[in-house]
Amino acid sequence: MSFALVEIRDEANKPLYARDFRSLRTKFKKILTEGILINKTCYRYLHHSMSQVKEKQFWFLDSQHSLEDVLSWMGNFDNERIVAKHAARMAQCFTSTEPSITVKIYE
Repeated sequence: MSFALVEIRDEANKPLYARDFRSLRTKFKKILTEGILINKTCYRYLHHSMSQVKEKQFWFLDSQHSLEDVLSWMGNFDNERIVAKHAARMAQCFTSTEPSITVKIYE
């Protein structure tokens, strides 16, 4: 319950397009800088990935957890100087995977 994956849509629950984002720029800035309130819990922007931006989805963290602790848990991405690579590496922390093989433990 600490994380929320939020998808931004219009009032009719339809997807937004690039032309919509231009007119909603100030509202998005407020959401991404100040957070959002969901069921009396304030969530702050944490991250997105390039594919999630296309889908208008963003990860938020509840205000009870330290953003610094979560970023530390995700790992150190200081060596990634290219913004897109940096975002992609961070997004891997939120990618769900299903096991496809089993590796035996050797002692």
